[in-house]
Amino acid sequence: MTRCATRGRCVLVAAAVVLLAGPCLASCSGRDGDEAREGLPAPSAVASTPSPQATPSASATTDPQVGAALQRLRAASRAAQAAGATSMTGSSSTAGERGTVRATGDLRSGAWEATVRAPRTRLEVRSRYNTTWVHADRTFWLRSGYTPASARAGARGWVLMEPSAGDRLRDQLDPGRVLGRAAALRPADVARVRADEDRFEVDLDDDSGARTTFVVTRRGTPALRSVRLRGEGVRADFDLRLLREPVVVATPRPDEVVRP
Repeated sequence: MTRCATRGRCVLVAAAVVLLAGPCLASCSGRDGDEAREGLPAPSAVASTPSPQATPSASATTDPQVGAALQRLRAASRAAQAAGATSMTGSSSTAGERGTVRATGDLRSGAWEATVRAPRTRLEVRSRYNTTWVHADRTFWLRSGYTPASARAGARGWVLMEPSAGDRLRDQLDPGRVLGRAAALRPADVARVRADEDRFEVDLDDDSGARTTFVVTRRGTPALRSVRLRGEGVRADFDLRLLREPVVVATPRPDEVVRP
């Protein structure tokens, strides 16, 4: 069995955690120091390279279905780029709490936006030209480690994120990043491939025992249909589809942007 640290899982684990705990943003939105970091949740694992311990298994490197499935994933990414826009919707749960995600992305410009809802919090994210803004309620900022006063200020408008936090959110919620990760998979990353008449299911296992599965069409137009994660205390299911209409992401007005 091949174990890949987080090559595909990083996208989904973070998306599951952001629903419930906040993606470690307090020190990435113009705040730093011990006070800003106090009570901050532990960051999600978002490494983009395989574990040094990961080695290709015999089945992963010799099974012809692995090569065929990875070709379909790459073709699905090209088809999405040609279409120009995609959406990602689904739900995830961590420690028994469930939330939902809806995200849309323009694959040509790189602009994307997302709405995340959980039982005790809600946030919106907009990103254009590598600039990211977050609009969230007071509960979200408190759970991200903000002081009560800063959390109230942050809840009054859009918070401009520093580049590192914006890139972290893109890893978590941008449909284009999910497609890109799927297209970049290598045979050594794959634990197994299951196939039926209509689809391939590509499994990646990591060192924690979590499994990410990419589901791609086997026949007809190449399309990444869904991605799911199963791990200890974490479950996530996301469906992807191509959009006929372009995605337009509005930039917040200057008077809507706040600095907590």
